[in-house]
Amino acid sequence: MCDEAGCCPTRSDTLGERRRQHVVRARHRQLRELDQLPQREWRLHKISMEAERASTLATQANRVLLANPPTTGKLKAHPKIGTSAFDAIAVVAKELAGLD
Repeated sequence: MCDEAGCCPTRSDTLGERRRQHVVRARHRQLRELDQLPQREWRLHKISMEAERASTLATQANRVLLANPPTTGKLKAHPKIGTSAFDAIAVVAKELAGLD
């Protein structure tokens, strides 16, 4: 649910008819916050941290999906969510920021 006061008129709009508008506003807000960080290194650090979080979330989602195989349809297992791109972004952002 959306907790940003100016984004969705009601919290439930996040999942309803205004889902696309919410996603666009949320992404705009994230990019604006990133752009407002005063130094390049800070922006790269934030990107690295978000990529690491995304990789962790994908790994957790894979565990849940593996433990709950499809009960209908032709698939015997859910497709696995890749993490290598997130891991690569984190490494590159850290390297560019001089954090390693």
